Amino acid sequence: MMTMKKKDIIIDGTFLLAALLLAVGSLSLRGHGPAMTIEESVTTSNDLPYHATLVDDLAAMYSPAMDSCGQLLMVWNEDAHATTALLTAYERTDSGWMVVNELDSVAVGLGYNGFARYGHKREGDRKTPTGLFSIHQYFCKKNDHAAKLQRITVTPQTVWVDDLGDSLYNKPYEPDGQSVHKGEKLYRSGSAVYDYAFVIDYNTECKPGEGSAIFFHCWGSGSKNTLGCVATDKENVIKVLDWLDSAQHPLIIMGTRNDSTHLFDIPSTKEYTNLSINHKAETI
Repeated sequence: MMTMKKKDIIIDGTFLLAALLLAVGSLSLRGHGPAMTIEESVTTSNDLPYHATLVDDLAAMYSPAMDSCGQLLMVWNEDAHATTALLTAYERTDSGWMVVNELDSVAVGLGYNGFARYGHKREGDRKTPTGLFSIHQYFCKKNDHAAKLQRITVTPQTVWVDDLGDSLYNKPYEPDGQSVHKGEKLYRSGSAVYDYAFVIDYNTECKPGEGSAIFFHCWGSGSKNTLGCVATDKENVIKVLDWLDSAQHPLIIMGTRNDSTHLFDIPSTKEYTNLSINHKAETI
């Protein structure tokens, strides 16, 4: 079991309010209106007042989840159309939230088109969803890594269904020889992308077209960006997996800092810069 060091950075209840605001992507705005362009998304993400009327509802709906959460991952950047971000992990203590030293400001890659606006993530848009999501499951190519989450056993045939017309949309499927379901293959013999990964519980209602197969996984040998997931180097994926514990009801917040921290004076240990991440043609 890995022991993480903690920094002397305490986060008060305002962080929880920021988390509730980010949850808009999972709740009230989902499915309202057409998907926006990147330019519209950036403009709207910098205009927070329209969230204000939703805060009470969000607090009521998400208070139980936040009250029981003992581990929090935050994936953030400064601009919704940026394709890189930083990951920071927090642990709840008797004094408040504290940064986990070994998982502070880790470079990650996002979808090729950056973050999707709240509630506007769509299948095939190459955007990473914004919001507050739970973490329950993980998988690894060799099925040999012990983590304190529920493991999905994978074989060369395992897929995560992404066919909009399939009743198993946004669910894992192991072929049984009786039916065919198209989807993202979770076992890749020639790639390290899914050597280790965990599932980000996005679109758990499995609404067709709102996006599927959102994972936190390893970088491949080519592009460090994704089709909508979050990715980083294998060493850091393993660190996160070893740290996560389902008994702590872990959550992940994803979005721009302007949406998630800046207005609430949430401390960040490092300033975001446009990270130098290789951009080759391979999709992950």
